[in-house]
Amino acid sequence: MLVEYFDLFNYIAVIGTFGVVALFRDCRFDLDCIADKDRANESDAVIAIGEGDRINLVGGHADADAQNQRTVGDTLLEFLGLHPFSVHVVGEEIIWEKRSLQEFADAPIQGLEEEYDLLVIDHPWAGYAAHSQVLLPLQEIIPADYMRDQAEHSVGQSHPSYIFDGAQCALAIDAATPVASYRPDLLDRYELVKPETWDDLLGLARQGGVIMPGIPIDTLMNFYMLCATQGEPPFTDDEWSISDTMGMQALEQLRELASLCPEEVYNWNPIAVYEALSRRDDYVYCPFAYGYSNYARAGYSDNVLIFDDMVNIHGQGRCQSTLGGTGLAISSRCQRPELARD
Repeated sequence: MLVEYFDLFNYIAVIGTFGVVALFRDCRFDLDCIADKDRANESDAVIAIGEGDRINLVGGHADADAQNQRTVGDTLLEFLGLHPFSVHVVGEEIIWEKRSLQEFADAPIQGLEEEYDLLVIDHPWAGYAAHSQVLLPLQEIIPADYMRDQAEHSVGQSHPSYIFDGAQCALAIDAATPVASYRPDLLDRYELVKPETWDDLLGLARQGGVIMPGIPIDTLMNFYMLCATQGEPPFTDDEWSISDTMGMQALEQLRELASLCPEEVYNWNPIAVYEALSRRDDYVYCPFAYGYSNYARAGYSDNVLIFDDMVNIHGQGRCQSTLGGTGLAISSRCQRPELARD
């Protein structure tokens, strides 16, 4: 069985491990010594499960904090309730493969479902997946009480956001939406005030302290956000995505803000923004970018970021951003859907 996931710093271990533990939870496990444990620190290797009748960790991704470095193997065995030993698996082989974050967001899902059985998908692909039936409707193979529990305990609208035409095409494993972020130490150092309104934001940007992700997909999400916040949620009409008046207004707002940011932002996704904001001292504030909570943890980067509500736009309220995240899905071509489900 092939499993696809994405490379998101140390989250790779958490996502990968949950999948492996779930898929093998009914198998027989025996302790043995782990083979070549040091190789599990190689961040770009594939994790092959089941080689030679045992779990063979030939790669992993370590936390960026060297003092708390952990491997996929460490995390896997922690969830199994074991110490750093290897595990025998009877009768199955699972291979994990990864993509870059940008490939994860941009690559068409229809090719992946032909090659992989179990996938972590980016939320924007959910509608296409349900329409084209490339993913298995999970409500057909997952017990109803489990699905109810997911719905009752998901964050916000994460669980129902994967339902299209009555098909639950994935189960949410994380939730994401644009949020504001800033360096509190630099605000104090430069005697600056955190912006509360759109005009405050432009004022801070004119002082050179603002950055934001400017690659196309993030710009599109920001465009949706400005339209929705100012009274016109996109795609409520079957013929037009947005009115000309609102579209031009939102584009002009983005153009003005972007013109006050460094040109670097046009090549930056949210992680690149957070890397710059947490490691450099020339930028103090990001008005909106999909959040990565690891940057709020002491020791993850050079400086801690504070995540916060976004600004108020001209009395229309704070920005209403676009829900995203990732979901665990099963290919409709999977030959062992029950195993993938478990």
